[in-house]
Amino acid sequence: MSEIKILGWIKEQYEMDFTEELEQLEPRDKSIYEKVVQALTEKLEREWIPVSERLPEEYEQSSDIYDMDTLAVIDTKHFTASDLMVVTVKDIDKDILFVCDDITVDGKWVNFSDGFEVIAWQPLPEPYKEVTK
Repeated sequence: MSEIKILGWIKEQYEMDFTEELEQLEPRDKSIYEKVVQALTEKLEREWIPVSERLPEEYEQSSDIYDMDTLAVIDTKHFTASDLMVVTVKDIDKDILFVCDDITVDGKWVNFSDGFEVIAWQPLPEPYKEVTK
């Protein structure tokens, strides 16, 4: 998440704008500021984001389509897709929630449709890192 997004989030959540103050920071203070931005970034990336608020960012992708007899590329399909996300899904019929993973392609969740609704998502956590002594 960029510094601009963090500042926007702070402004939205707390109705405070620190842009001018940040421009006047001393180099030693900028180091502390960078640590605060990193901590806020990690916090924001671990929180659930309602689908009603926004979907994950998607990136341009392409996939070749092959002739099955000659294995020659006969076409290329272009689309946008997100990274893999952790999602909270509502089973509408049973009125229960569960957590799994999914991606979006062209603005739609891939694994869930009729009877299910993705209601929130978040990026996958960082893998566990074993601490060696």
